[in-house]
Amino acid sequence: MNRMMGFSEQSAKQERQYEQVFSKHVSNDSIAEYSRHLASRPSRVGTYGNEVALHYSLEELQKAGLDAYIESYDVYMSVPKHISVKQTEPEERDLDVIEDVAPGTPFSDEIVPGYNAYSPSGTVEGELVYANYGRPEDFEELERKGISVKGKIVITRYGKTYRGIKPKQAAKHGAIGMLIYSDPIDDGYVQGKVYPDGPWRPEDSIQRGSIVQLAEYPGDPLTPGEPSKEGVQRLDPDEAESLPTIPTTPLSYGQARHLLNALEGEKAPESWQGGLPFHYNLGPGDTKVRLSLDIDYERRGVNNVIAQIPGSTYPEQKVVVGAHRDAWVYGAEDNISGWVTAMEMARVLGELYQKGWQPERSIIIAGWDGE
Repeated sequence: MNRMMGFSEQSAKQERQYEQVFSKHVSNDSIAEYSRHLASRPSRVGTYGNEVALHYSLEELQKAGLDAYIESYDVYMSVPKHISVKQTEPEERDLDVIEDVAPGTPFSDEIVPGYNAYSPSGTVEGELVYANYGRPEDFEELERKGISVKGKIVITRYGKTYRGIKPKQAAKHGAIGMLIYSDPIDDGYVQGKVYPDGPWRPEDSIQRGSIVQLAEYPGDPLTPGEPSKEGVQRLDPDEAESLPTIPTTPLSYGQARHLLNALEGEKAPESWQGGLPFHYNLGPGDTKVRLSLDIDYERRGVNNVIAQIPGSTYPEQKVVVGAHRDAWVYGAEDNISGWVTAMEMARVLGELYQKGWQPERSIIIAGWDGE
């Protein structure tokens, strides 16, 4: 048997015994039940569905015999009121900004339109330019070709870099707005069967997500380096370096195809071509788009659920296992799958703890809110 690093021969034997006991207690049925319950309703941060999921998680962790509690913060966040994307030239077309939801889907009225959290509110209209993945090198390539995005709206595909980099680069080069879509060559039908027949993204699916500038600093944009609690000094939003500056919103590839297919100008490089059934051009030209984003900003509660198992020898040393527990919509994959895995770990460790097992260092299981 291979030597277990960090353990003496005797303690390694005991460790393997505990691991075997732990593995035997892990239950697929338990994980499935957690998942069915938590993914049955949207649990976006700051909503009632999120609160329901929070208290279910807390009760289940307490049922496991663990010291579980809620840790709350007061966070500046964006709340979308109305999202509109319209092609205005060479023809008029209102683009769908939410998925085709099957009739009878529970809590479908709680599904939020596709949006990018922390996008500025506002209405902008302009010619369209395609900028591949929206990386610095992509904008440099447009410049080499003599194509300016100044005063224009840029459309890029998701992938290759964090989504928040894309509008930052677009704004740096003078763009007034941005659309980000999921291309089927990256995670759609080019890869295989799409949902519900397979795991890949269907044509109406929209990737929601934050575009806050995490490279500047993580967390609440108004409390850099500090917990977002009462009494903490907050920046004015105009001073927050992590907030994006141009209206930005996501699209499905089923809707983006109308814009990309209408683009004129030079043919995009071969490496910029995607999976839609036509040649991608760079623009600009007659294709124009209007983004109209009505997004409020307000402080809302963010609630983490925390469970602890105290350490026997080094309680001040902590091993933290965590996953974000909120979801943009129903979240069965992102990130209910991660959180229910952590909950099952907590349930089994709780059983062992009740029977006399105790770790030498404290173990923290954390369900983060407000991803």
